[in-house]
Amino acid sequence: MHKRFSEEFKKSAVIRVQNGESQLSVASSLGISYKTLNRWVIQAKGQMPPENVSLSEENARLRKVLKEREAEIAFLKKSLEPDSLSRGGQQYFPITPFLNGVAKPTLAMNSF
Repeated sequence: MHKRFSEEFKKSAVIRVQNGESQLSVASSLGISYKTLNRWVIQAKGQMPPENVSLSEENARLRKVLKEREAEIAFLKKSLEPDSLSRGGQQYFPITPFLNGVAKPTLAMNSF
């Protein structure tokens, strides 16, 4: 059975997302599924003419996207550092063989 939500409830949830909150956090705080909220956000984007977006809202959205991308870049850079791969004199190789359908981490002595 599908729940029915008022238009006011939907709009308030979409506005929270447009103001920079993540869809996942908004959905969990309101007790609705992420997919439901995502559908509302997509519908709102389709109905909202681009000129209705204020510069401050667009800036907030772009700052959020920029923060997420910077965090991804920092994580990837850190993962490429030689020190991040070493563990107690042994080198960890993230490529793991599968034994009986279960991934097993492999450790090898530093041979290079």
